[in-house]
Amino acid sequence: MDSIVATTPLAAPLSDPLYYLRNFRSVLAWLAARYDDLLEAEERAFLRDFGTLPDASQGLLVRLIMRRGIHFRLQRLAYAELGDSRTAAAPLQALGWLRPDAPLDATTLASLLTREELTALLATRPDGAPVAALRRLRKPALVALLAECSDSEASFAHWCHGTPGLANETLLSLTVMPLCERLRLMFFGNLCQDWSTFVLTELGHHRFVPVPLHPEARAFRSRADIDIAVALASSRDTLAAEGGPEKAVAQLPPPPTLPWLRARHARLLCRFGQAFERHQQPARALACYAASDTPEARVRQVRALERLGQHRHALRLARQRLLDPPDDETALQLQRIVPRLCRKTGDERPASTPDADLPVQRITLPPPTADANARVEHAAALALAAREPDSEVHYVENALLPGLFGLLCWPALFHPVPGAFFHPFQDGPADLRDPDFAARRREDFAQCLAALDDGRYRDLILRRYREHAGLRNPFVIWPALSEAVLELALSCIPASHLRAVFQRLLRAPDRYRAGFPDLVQFWPSEQRYALIEIKGPGDRLQDHQQRWLTFFCQQGIPARVCHVQWASPP
Repeated sequence: MDSIVATTPLAAPLSDPLYYLRNFRSVLAWLAARYDDLLEAEERAFLRDFGTLPDASQGLLVRLIMRRGIHFRLQRLAYAELGDSRTAAAPLQALGWLRPDAPLDATTLASLLTREELTALLATRPDGAPVAALRRLRKPALVALLAECSDSEASFAHWCHGTPGLANETLLSLTVMPLCERLRLMFFGNLCQDWSTFVLTELGHHRFVPVPLHPEARAFRSRADIDIAVALASSRDTLAAEGGPEKAVAQLPPPPTLPWLRARHARLLCRFGQAFERHQQPARALACYAASDTPEARVRQVRALERLGQHRHALRLARQRLLDPPDDETALQLQRIVPRLCRKTGDERPASTPDADLPVQRITLPPPTADANARVEHAAALALAAREPDSEVHYVENALLPGLFGLLCWPALFHPVPGAFFHPFQDGPADLRDPDFAARRREDFAQCLAALDDGRYRDLILRRYREHAGLRNPFVIWPALSEAVLELALSCIPASHLRAVFQRLLRAPDRYRAGFPDLVQFWPSEQRYALIEIKGPGDRLQDHQQRWLTFFCQQGIPARVCHVQWASPP
C-alpha cells in the first residue's frame, strides 16, 4: 500500500488502474502538510484511518465519493481492479463510513429503483394496485403512489422486504461525504472544481501554469475561514435547490475577513438580492444589495430604493456613487438612472453627455440560410474582405486584444502573490475580481508594459505564445488565436494603442475582458487596422460594447459599427 507523502499533487497516469486512488492520496498528503494546524479531530481521524485500509477499501471509498449521491446498491458495485465489492466494503462499514440501514423516504428510494422494480415493490404491498394497472403508469406516478403508501422513512431492507429481486439486496450509504466535500473545498478553495480535474489534466484537456506554491500561500488562514467557506457553499446550494432565498439567507455567515472569501460573500449577497426581487420582496432585496459591495449591487441598490418609492434617497446614493464608480459600466448605468430620479424628485436634471460619434457602416448581405443569422459575423467578414482584397478580416471578438494582454503580462498574472494561488489546478489568480488586483501587482504590470516602450513586446508576446501554448490563462483563448494573426496584429496595431487598451483592462480586469468588437481588419501593406462590431438586423450595442467603442473613439483607435441587413429575396 502506498504511503501518503507530502508532495505537490500531480495527476496520476490513467494507465494505472488505481489512478483515482493515487490522486486522492496525493490530495490528502497535500492537505495534511499544508493544513495540519487547521484540521479538526474528525478530519485527522479520517486521514489516519484511511491510510490503514487495504487498497481495495480505499479505492472503493474514492470511487463512491466521486459518484453522484450517497446511496449505492452493493450488488451493482463492480470495479475489476478492486475485486469483490462486499469484501472491500467491510472495513468501511466497520469504521462507520458506510452504513447499510440509512433511513430513506419514498422519493429517495424511488431514485434508486428502476420503473420495473418500483412496480414490483408496489405490487407486494397489501393495499397495492394490480400489477397490470401499475405497469401502465409512468415512474412519476409510481413514485407518487409509493409516497401515499408511507410518509415515513425506513431502511432499504424494510422498504423492499418481500419484493422479488430486491429483498436480498444491500444498500450502502456514505456517511463521510460532508467531510470529503469539506476536504475538496479546502484543496480547491471552491466546490466548482471536482476530482475529474485530475483526469482532465492527465488527458491534456486542461493544462495549468506551474506557479510556485509556498507553504504560507494557503487558501485558508484559520479554521473560521474554512467554516465560512463551507457555510457559503451550503447557502448557495440551498438557494439553487429551494428557489426561494429565505432559507439560504439564514445560512449565510457574517462577512469574512479573508479578501477572496469576502468577495465571494458579496457576490452571493447580490444573488440573494436578485432572488428576493423575483419573489416581490424589494425591502429584503435592498438589505442584501446594501450589504454587498459588488459593482452590480451598487446599481441594484439604487434601483431597489426607487422601486420602494425612496426617490430622494436613491438620487443621493446614485450621485454619491458617481463620484467614484468602480468601472465605466457602473457609471453608465447610474448616469441613466439619475435623470429619471430627478424627474420624480423635482431636482434639476444633469446636462446630458452625448454619446461618442461612432463611425457607422452599413452593408447588405444575401439572405441567410437556416440558422445562418447566428453566424452573421462570419458572413460579414467574408463580405468585407471581398470588398478590399488587399486586406484580411478575422473574427476575434474577445480573443485578440485580451489575448495580447494576457501574453505580454503573463509574468504579472502568474506572480505568486499571497492569496492568489492555492493549488496547482488554477486557471488564473483567485483575486482577479478584487478591486485591488492591479494595485497588488503594480510593479509587475509596470515591468510588462514597459516592453511596449522599447519594442520588446513583439518578441515577448510571440515567444510566450509558443512557450505557453495551451496553458490556461483567463485572458488567452487559445483556439481563437493563431501565430499568423498575432504577427499581423503586432505589425499593424501601434504600441500606444495596446498600452491604452491594456491600462483600461487593468482598471477592472474581470469585467473589461469582454465587449470587444467582433472583427479586426488588417491592411498588412499599410500596417494599419480597424476594429469592427457587427450588428445584425434587430441587434443593438450592449453597454459593455458601447463603453469599449467610446473608449476607442476617445483614444483615436480605429473602430466602427457595421450594421448588416439582408437583401430582399429575388
